[in-house]
Amino acid sequence: MSSTPPIARWLVSVVFGATLLFTHFAYAQSSPAGEVPKLTESFTFTLSPNRDRAVTQTIEAMKEHDEALRVRDLKAADASIFMRAIDLLRFVPFTLSNSSGNIDDFFTPNYLRPGYNQPPSEAHLFDTP
Repeated sequence: MSSTPPIARWLVSVVFGATLLFTHFAYAQSSPAGEVPKLTESFTFTLSPNRDRAVTQTIEAMKEHDEALRVRDLKAADASIFMRAIDLLRFVPFTLSNSSGNIDDFFTPNYLRPGYNQPPSEAHLFDTP
């Protein structure tokens, strides 16, 4: 009696069968060694005027991009110091006041604060404070 389980023997036979099938189809699709492919039509490659149009369009796109960058740089150079400071400070995520008094919490972005996603307390119209 064999010591290998039946599932292992079945798996080996499936892998062996798949390998035989794969090699059969791979060999059937390859051309014989002595046969040379035959030419059916002649082929000549010529550059068409479409290539010239593509080059012109690419150069125009590059010029437009450069002009846009130049205009943006000129606007940035003409901006006042106050406007530059506002532009730079809009990306700094800090609150205007810190009620907790913790200096380490000053530059913490609002979305990382513990009470950021809590719904606000609703004040009713006829409630007295």
